[in-house]
Amino acid sequence: MFPRIPTKLALGPGGVVPIWFDPLSGGMNLNIGAPNGFTQIQEPTAYSNVAVGGGWRNGIPQTGNLALVTTGFNNTAMGDDVLTSLTTGNGNSGYGADAMSALTTGTYNSGCGEGALESLITGSNNVAFGSGALNSQLGSGSTAVGANAGLKFNGSNAIFVGLNAGQQIPGGTSVLVIGADSADTVAVSLTSVTIVGSGSFNSSGVTTSASSIVGVGDNVLNAVTTGNEITAVGSGAGVGLTSASAATLVGYGSGHALTSGASATMIGSLAGKAVSTAAGVTCLGAGAGNTSTTNDSYMTLLGYGTIGTGAGAVAIGVDSGGNPASAGANQIALGTANHQVYVPGTLRIDTALASTATAGSATLPANPATFLPINLGGVSYKLAVYNV
Repeated sequence: MFPRIPTKLALGPGGVVPIWFDPLSGGMNLNIGAPNGFTQIQEPTAYSNVAVGGGWRNGIPQTGNLALVTTGFNNTAMGDDVLTSLTTGNGNSGYGADAMSALTTGTYNSGCGEGALESLITGSNNVAFGSGALNSQLGSGSTAVGANAGLKFNGSNAIFVGLNAGQQIPGGTSVLVIGADSADTVAVSLTSVTIVGSGSFNSSGVTTSASSIVGVGDNVLNAVTTGNEITAVGSGAGVGLTSASAATLVGYGSGHALTSGASATMIGSLAGKAVSTAAGVTCLGAGAGNTSTTNDSYMTLLGYGTIGTGAGAVAIGVDSGGNPASAGANQIALGTANHQVYVPGTLRIDTALASTATAGSATLPANPATFLPINLGGVSYKLAVYNV
């Protein structure tokens, strides 16, 4: 064994801190200021470790930073009670009081901030920056940046960025939460959830059946309790949605009033704003479904401000005056009265045809009720229409 070599470093008037070098095979360890640092670090399998501070609490000497390391290299501990339990590990870096204080065996963890990764015992490849970041983490491969980000999380492959981001989430996998106060009231484990935006996905009623959810934008999906395969993009998108499946909401305020409903697709600013509980509704275009008067299901509204007023309604198009198509239950509206419908190919109508009759017969009135103007090959015609 090589002897420890003490020196002294003056920090100020009357302030003297001891520095200890342990020259070992392959490198040396450095301990600054901790009275009990490296007490067992005389092993040739522990080298290139740096400990600064620690070792004191309320004036009483404590176990120093990195004092228990027997096997490991390139570990750095700075602050009070940092990496004081580590015995085996490489490339761990702790900065701030109590950072990674429980870690015994692990590699390539980084904790910066008071209490960062404080509970970690054997995990690896975690990164926590901010006071309390990943404070409860026992797993591996997670990252948190921001005070209290991922505070109670214990899982794997999660990323939390922002003040209080996901601070109550107790576990899960494949979780991404970015934005101050995002998902900060969710108190169940999550799977395959991506939330990006300040104050989004803040629902204390979320259950474990909520999965495969993507929310991007401020105040998105703030009422969700159950559901899966939900995508909401745009400020306020799906803000009141509580339960749904296979729902896609894209655009500012899209699905604003939607509370439940399966297979809803609403794309465009304020698309589907007036629809609250219907299923199978498609609104494509800014304001499509914005003024619809019912919550009937299976409506298809395509174009700015298009309106549906009954189940199965199909409304397509807006005229040059900005007037949207409007359709009732099981009606198909192609444009408005200002439109001409142009069919460049063949128009085929499959329906039961009336038997042949002559004008004035018992089955066909003498005079048509109206005429339908049509254009065939550039030639205009009027098609007689009868009430029979």
